[in-house]
Amino acid sequence: MKAMAEDPRQARLAEIEQEKGDARAQMARLAQAWVQAVAEWVRGDWEAEVQRAIQRDPEAVKRLSVGEGLSNLKQQLRELSDGADAKAAELLNDPALWSHLQGTVFESEGTPKRADLHFYTSPYNPHQAPKAFDDSVRLLKGEVLALLDEAGLLDSRMREAGLRRSGDRYRYPFGFDWSEEMRARMKPYSDAYERFVALEVERQDIESRLQREEAERLWNEA
Repeated sequence: MKAMAEDPRQARLAEIEQEKGDARAQMARLAQAWVQAVAEWVRGDWEAEVQRAIQRDPEAVKRLSVGEGLSNLKQQLRELSDGADAKAAELLNDPALWSHLQGTVFESEGTPKRADLHFYTSPYNPHQAPKAFDDSVRLLKGEVLALLDEAGLLDSRMREAGLRRSGDRYRYPFGFDWSEEMRARMKPYSDAYERFVALEVERQDIESRLQREEAERLWNEA
């Protein structure tokens, strides 16, 4: 009796698992590079926010110049900048936001069984941060608002716009520009994620077909 030939789809399933493992390793490297890039970006963003506050309210700046108010603010900004890597890692390394850590794909809201290919991009406005990280980036930007609030330099419009705090953190309430450079920094991960999604969809399709064929075989042999 001749042995039954192995279904090539079983071999393909093994290949898919290997390719998914390779993709997750690549995504892990790209994710850390992106978090470091965001830390560098937010250092400049914090500095720019302080500069805008100083230009917006020169009278408050004058009051702070009496005593050590301005020098204290500068020192606090330096300390904040020095800790940017740690703060970015704390807010952006949430396992729930990274596909390579979850080992799964994210489904579109209201569309079960369909992968969300825009999880790491902003499909409606390319100048916004990736929707997966919008809240985390706003909290990261908001770190400098605590310093400005303490110094009496916080823009009153932020409160009017619904400045929200998350625990002891301020959340930046306005729209902000996500530069072409920062979009380019996320693209390699987004591309790798799309490849991971394609592999997962292929795996599910093969397994579904095999299960249906097995069910049909069992019925025919009964």
